[in-house]
Amino acid sequence: MKKEMQPPTRGTMIFSLLYSMIPLLGFWLIEKYYSLEAGVIAAIALALAEVAWVYAKEKRFEPFASWSAALIILMGIISWQLQSDLFLKLKPAIFEMIFALLFLVSSCLGKPFMMVMAQKQFGEIGLNSFQAQYLKGVNWRIGFFFLAHVFLIVYASLYFSNDQWLFISGPFFYILLGIYFALEFFYSRFSLRRHIESWQKQQAFLEYQRSIIQKVKAGDNKPQGMKEKRIP
Repeated sequence: MKKEMQPPTRGTMIFSLLYSMIPLLGFWLIEKYYSLEAGVIAAIALALAEVAWVYAKEKRFEPFASWSAALIILMGIISWQLQSDLFLKLKPAIFEMIFALLFLVSSCLGKPFMMVMAQKQFGEIGLNSFQAQYLKGVNWRIGFFFLAHVFLIVYASLYFSNDQWLFISGPFFYILLGIYFALEFFYSRFSLRRHIESWQKQQAFLEYQRSIIQKVKAGDNKPQGMKEKRIP
């Protein structure tokens, strides 16, 4: 039986971005000490080695590694022909733009990627109203996070040195990602507390309404003589 392909999770995408930097790191090191041609060859070789390693381990062509290798080869050849490393340096921006579009477009279509993944994970249990609303917000925020970093990479590719570009494309991204997840963690706790307080107020108000209704009904059920005060 053919194994069903599982959709990528957020953790899978983050890890894919991490190891997709290996060919670019090889390019940066070789190009810095040798030449552009040597750097391009090193990047392509590392990208193909990455695909081969995943295939040997999992007996399948991993989509992210394959697409990353295809981008490396295409942009490496363009860089080689034009004798400019700009196109190869833009590869992380293109890769992250795919993620940004995945999150943002799915939100625009009313099927946020994060919520779809959570629904698949929870199955029949489903999501409560707070979880669904929060995941919709997360989907927008992480999409704009990737988009902002794409612009940083493009700017660094055009105006910064190779060392600065590598830092912004790699380590700086994970520093920002760590800060984002920390802020998201505290915001989720704050949002949950506000949601619980709002729910408690609603429950208290509903209980108050029920008590009034019960008193009114109790008054209507009293004997007629007890309701009306007789005048002597």
